[in-house]
Amino acid sequence: MSKNKIAICSCARLKSSRCKRKMTRSFNGSSLTDIMLGKLKSINLKNKEFDVFFAGHEKIFLEKSKSYRVPFIQRTKKSANIDGPASEIYNFFKDLNYDYFFLINACMPFLKISTITKLAKICKKQKSPCFGVFLNKNFFVNEKNQSINFDKKMRVINTKKVKPLKEFAHCFYFFNRKYFKNHGVFWNWNKVKYINLSNSLEFYDIDDEKDFQTASKLSKVINNV
Repeated sequence: MSKNKIAICSCARLKSSRCKRKMTRSFNGSSLTDIMLGKLKSINLKNKEFDVFFAGHEKIFLEKSKSYRVPFIQRTKKSANIDGPASEIYNFFKDLNYDYFFLINACMPFLKISTITKLAKICKKQKSPCFGVFLNKNFFVNEKNQSINFDKKMRVINTKKVKPLKEFAHCFYFFNRKYFKNHGVFWNWNKVKYINLSNSLEFYDIDDEKDFQTASKLSKVINNV
């Protein structure tokens, strides 16, 4: 095992109810899995500060990881086919010999390698659980149309005077292995540190079919396809 105490990693599964087989289907001549593995391979070759690995259950993920020479962690069938709890979905983390994991969302095809390593280094210095957020300086109401961050008695709609809210970016999760093993969750929400991110194309997250099609079109424009 490497002397590094932090691993940059990602994972995938074939099951996806909102966007069928999104991790392995064609994405402009590649796939979301291939894109992620390519980034992990580059990090592994150029950055000795962190280890890397990719986790999956189905054979296709093992084969792809081997082709990119990225270390592979085998998931159980159960972990790849349930939506909770986190202790079961990510049970493969519990006994790996690392202090912290920097888990990347593999559904963000535009996320840059430089951004990944930059954020991992920021988290490493924090030595505490970290999570990415967007600061949204706008007006928000809940499902009952009740104001969340503004006074409805205001006479002028001016975003200069509104308090920004933090929106979860779901870009990465930086957490301590022992805490996860002992508590079954990534962190204590009262102790997590929020890392402010720019709400840009880099953090475009593919959740459903519409997202996938939009990202595919954007990728063609970016790559002049």
